[in-house]
Amino acid sequence: MNYMPTSVRVPLHWGLKAFVATAYGAFALPLTSWAACSPPSPMGTAGGSVLCSSTTTGQYRINAANVQLTNNATGDMTLNGASVGLIYAVETAANGVSVINQGRMTWDNALYLLPAGGGRALANIGYLNNNNFSAASFRNEAGASLVMTTASPALTNSGLDVVALAAGAANSQATVTNSGSISFTNTATGASVSNNVIEVLAQNFTVTNTGVVNFQSSADAFTNGFQPRMWAPASGGSGSTSNSGQINVTNTHPTRTVGSTGIYQRATANSLVENSGSVSVVNTSAGATSAIGGIGVIGYANSTGLSRINNTGSVIVDSPSNYVYAAQSGAASNTNPATIDNSGLLEIKSSTAIPDPAFRAAVMVLPSAAGLTALQTINNSASGIIRSDAQSYAVLAYQDVPVHLNNAGTVSGPVFLSGGADTLIHTGGSITGNINMGMGNDSMQASGGALVGITAMDEGDDALTLAAGVDVSQAPQFDGGAGNDILTLDGLAMRGFTGSNNLANGSNLTLWETIHLANAASLQLSGSLFESGAAAQLNIDGAATLNASAAQGTFNVYGSIASAGTISLADASAAADDRLTLTGNFSGTASSVVVLDTVLGDSNSASDVLEVNGSTSGASTLRIVNANGLGAVTSGNGILVVKVDGASDAVFSLEGGSISAGGFSYTLNKVGNNWYLQSTLLAPTVSVACTPAELFDSVNQVSTCTLTLSQAAPAQGLSVNLNLPAANPRYSTSCPQNITIPAGASMATCTIVATPNTDPNDGDVLAELSIAPATVAGSYEPAGTPAQVLVRDDDNGGASVKAVPASDYGSLLLLSLSLGGAGMLFARRQKQQAVVRQTKP
Repeated sequence: MNYMPTSVRVPLHWGLKAFVATAYGAFALPLTSWAACSPPSPMGTAGGSVLCSSTTTGQYRINAANVQLTNNATGDMTLNGASVGLIYAVETAANGVSVINQGRMTWDNALYLLPAGGGRALANIGYLNNNNFSAASFRNEAGASLVMTTASPALTNSGLDVVALAAGAANSQATVTNSGSISFTNTATGASVSNNVIEVLAQNFTVTNTGVVNFQSSADAFTNGFQPRMWAPASGGSGSTSNSGQINVTNTHPTRTVGSTGIYQRATANSLVENSGSVSVVNTSAGATSAIGGIGVIGYANSTGLSRINNTGSVIVDSPSNYVYAAQSGAASNTNPATIDNSGLLEIKSSTAIPDPAFRAAVMVLPSAAGLTALQTINNSASGIIRSDAQSYAVLAYQDVPVHLNNAGTVSGPVFLSGGADTLIHTGGSITGNINMGMGNDSMQASGGALVGITAMDEGDDALTLAAGVDVSQAPQFDGGAGNDILTLDGLAMRGFTGSNNLANGSNLTLWETIHLANAASLQLSGSLFESGAAAQLNIDGAATLNASAAQGTFNVYGSIASAGTISLADASAAADDRLTLTGNFSGTASSVVVLDTVLGDSNSASDVLEVNGSTSGASTLRIVNANGLGAVTSGNGILVVKVDGASDAVFSLEGGSISAGGFSYTLNKVGNNWYLQSTLLAPTVSVACTPAELFDSVNQVSTCTLTLSQAAPAQGLSVNLNLPAANPRYSTSCPQNITIPAGASMATCTIVATPNTDPNDGDVLAELSIAPATVAGSYEPAGTPAQVLVRDDDNGGASVKAVPASDYGSLLLLSLSLGGAGMLFARRQKQQAVVRQTKP
């Protein structure tokens, strides 16, 4: 909804009677019939009791103080036509009156008895002029009923009520309780000012409904369910209205100029309205252009003290008019805070078209004057629902007062706060609709639930915090507005950019002077950040990350970055095609990391680039991700990774000191103001492995030993030294002391072969082969672990391994001479044993 409120016309005195100054005695009452009760009417004995217990027609008048009238369960009191009321307690004499209905009271075809001024009611307890009551009460008990219908025409500027109490003395107390049913049908054609089911005037009052109230009106008159309010001349005092039953108010007048309410309360000081039942207000037509649509619950404190509405039930207003609210409250002074607590349903809607959607809100905060400092609070708990139709606000605040909105439930519809210093705390549930915080220095925090719609902080120095746990995937824009504004992402991962709204690219972050990535926050740029020409600031905490990698390729940050965290241009699949340009400065700390994709090749290889138009300072680590580079010799300056246009005072260091690719080692070097990757050739590594790793001392037992080079051998081939297994008659090897890997090849092989024998006592032996250091330093580096081959004695499965230590290259000559002599002695002994065996019988 684009409608922006500029002025408001809300009647703050709906239903107030035009009390005339002339005393009641100035009017002459016509003759009337009297109800048959005991004692008979009128009652003139102070402190007496009246009992009505049968069917009777006519009025009962009370002319004395502290009288209690009871219409018991069998009582059926009726009245027809013009009258002051069925029960009438004279306002100058019947102080302390109490009326109890246990049966049925009916006023049919009700008409005003006297000329305009004052009120008329079925139960009229002191409600005329110059009232001096200090106490009055009315109780409609469970199973009892009050029924009232009107006749035409009604007098202009007068009012008809079902129950009306007035107590005009200082510190007065009025009490109304309904546990039964009340029905009011108003079909009068005159323009009466106000009609109410229950109306109360007193300095202190209590109204309680646990029953059912139905008010059907087709008149052009204020149509109110309950209207309790302070006695105008009084100061101090408090008022309370509680509904746990049903209040249903319907007006069907086609061109009405006034509105309807379920509960309209105004207390002198403390005001409390509680609803745990249901309140329904229905207007079937939009009425005249200036019509007041309808309000479910109004609660005000007139001067000092607290004004509170507490809804745990449902309040629904169905009206196509303007000025429609489910709940309305507001301060009357700087010492008069107002609070709306909702854990139920507050809803406005329209069953028909809305010709003028001005000032329609499920919750309306409307103080009596602009610029008040008293806090206006709205608490919507986890079970609370605040809902509006498409042409209305869910929450509307007016008159530039501070508003505090706490939401853990469901807010469906736009939120528009006032020009004061407002606060919005969103901890769960959802706000579905645009949020406008209004002018002033405002604060908003969202840590749970979902935000669906645009958030505009509006003019002022504002702060918005989006914390981990809040879903902003359906929030197309966060707008800081005019002023010095800061956006904090506290542990939240989100996609964002600055430009035109496009939810497919994430949230549009506009008009922020500072963005702070706090804790483990992650901001994935889907475009440039900040407005072109801005001097904005992006701060990145140690655990936070700014990602600038996507199909976009080129990203601009129109401002400066201070980073203690990570700036990553690396893609999920390494692709060296991103460039992040800062129009301002860059400063880093010891924990600052910049991650780039780079094709590790020659100097013409592609790389992500961090470009700083301003100056750099501090220290940062550069982490390079190889984008399928095969390694090559760089020439000139090398591969550009950081470009600095201003003073280049930052120290960038390569993570790990170097990175390797294809036999080349890359290091980070500063040339002029910029930083480059430069390569040098790495010595290849050689490892050896033999398979199988286990042989038996029988025929055709061969293990193939493979030397593997980490890169192709140079053009002249590569000579590799070996540490050979110690000589042993149990095996032989084709591996030479020095083996050459041919040019362009990366492998060479040799073998270890087991020697067949049948001697069961020679056990298992272990042959070990390893890479020896290079004769020419730097031509290669040994790698891996020595290769071992176990030769088992298959003539004795339980024999233990006899380890044969490998000999190094320097001791092989001495070892071979020793083994040669031992072999000769062994052969001689074998011959001698053969001779001995032959000479034995």
